[in-house]
Amino acid sequence: MENDRFQVELEEKSMSTLTQVLVDNETGVRYLFRQVGAASGMTLLVGEDGLPA
Repeated sequence: MENDRFQVELEEKSMSTLTQVLVDNETGVRYLFRQVGAASGMTLLVGEDGLPA
């Protein structure tokens, strides 16, 4: 089953690193996802006003 809630806005790959900017299609909020080897993390992107970008 395909999930259409998130869209990949930007993706960069290297040998052991993956960086993506994901957009939540329901809220418009953008997230930064980063994977290096077996470690990964995801964070909310915010503007200068501190509100979700």
